[in-house]
Amino acid sequence: MIDGTFYGKLVLKHESGEMEIDSRPSDAIALALRYEAPVFVQEKVMDEAGIVIPEESEEEFNPFSEQEEEPHGLTTMEVLQKQLKQAIKDERYEDAARIRDEINKLGQSN
Repeated sequence: MIDGTFYGKLVLKHESGEMEIDSRPSDAIALALRYEAPVFVQEKVMDEAGIVIPEESEEEFNPFSEQEEEPHGLTTMEVLQKQLKQAIKDERYEDAARIRDEINKLGQSN
């Protein structure tokens, strides 16, 4: 990872040795999954960009499920933006990403 950009490399082993090919990480991971090959990540990258997903995160995300009170007078966009700020503050980045996606969907539909 350099300046927030992820880089990947495929290491192909064959009879005459190894070959390294620069690759987008998403492509390298897709190939590794398809061929059941191991995926290695530098510890520094995991420290900087890794997240721990709690088991309860596997449930379908509902941005309104954690509301203490029903929002009065706020638009859906305002509620989502408030929840996004709180998720970031609480370092719940997986939830923040989902909320961001909901905000983007809402913005595209308007």
